[in-house]
Amino acid sequence: EGAKADGSAAAAPPAAPGDGSDRTPIAVAIRIRPMSADEEERHAVLEEGGYAVPKDFLVARDDARTVVAGGVADSREPQTFTYDRVFPASASTEDVYCWPPVREAVVLGCLEGFNGTLFAYGPTGAGKTHTMLGDEAGSVAGVLPLAVADIFASIEAGQAAGGAYLIRASYMEIYNEVINDLLSPAPSGSNLKLFEDADRGLVVQDLREEALAGADQAMGLLQYGVSRMHTGETTVNAHSSRSHSVFRLHVECKVEAPGEEAGAATAQGAAQAG
Repeated sequence: EGAKADGSAAAAPPAAPGDGSDRTPIAVAIRIRPMSADEEERHAVLEEGGYAVPKDFLVARDDARTVVAGGVADSREPQTFTYDRVFPASASTEDVYCWPPVREAVVLGCLEGFNGTLFAYGPTGAGKTHTMLGDEAGSVAGVLPLAVADIFASIEAGQAAGGAYLIRASYMEIYNEVINDLLSPAPSGSNLKLFEDADRGLVVQDLREEALAGADQAMGLLQYGVSRMHTGETTVNAHSSRSHSVFRLHVECKVEAPGEEAGAATAQGAAQAG
């Protein structure tokens, strides 16, 4: 009980495009969410940047890389955990998105020809869906909407410089070990098969891909897919996602220059249900 943290892992190329720095292929961050009103009533709390968080549980240190958690694995001593980044309860989703391993390495990296994945993991009620998709009212954008807008804005700049782009989107969920296509109506989009291709690696057979003309179309597909996901009520969330989902953008670019060939890369976002 109490505040939960979602672990956001960004699988990135060795270095962000153009920054010239070394970077490990995987970066892991913890985001601490604020407590709910019900949790505040039941737990002793302290204030962190104006947000209530549980006492002795998931307290971010000043170095923005470690947290201290009390009562872990029946231990009476606080346990310290270190990550590549810790986002406190006061941090916004835009703060998470603008973290260089997310925006520069993965999102903008796909326009440089790198494959990348943004993966949110945590227990029910940790805030995975909020972080990845935003709030239900649409007043707070999630990581995926921010990435979509960023990619298309960058593509427009690339097209002005002579690059021709093609983007395709797919959206699937894994529910009870069954793969469903969130962009294709049942029954054709249900119980899809996974197989390994010598050239493309793991492939979901008959998974629908939509060619995109702009960010608005991409957001429409994302919202349509979300509306078809399996959800259910839990003790901490009235509309909890009960499946794993993967939204994937496949980007192809052709540079109109002598001797240049088209390149392709993918950027995908994944959220895992608790």
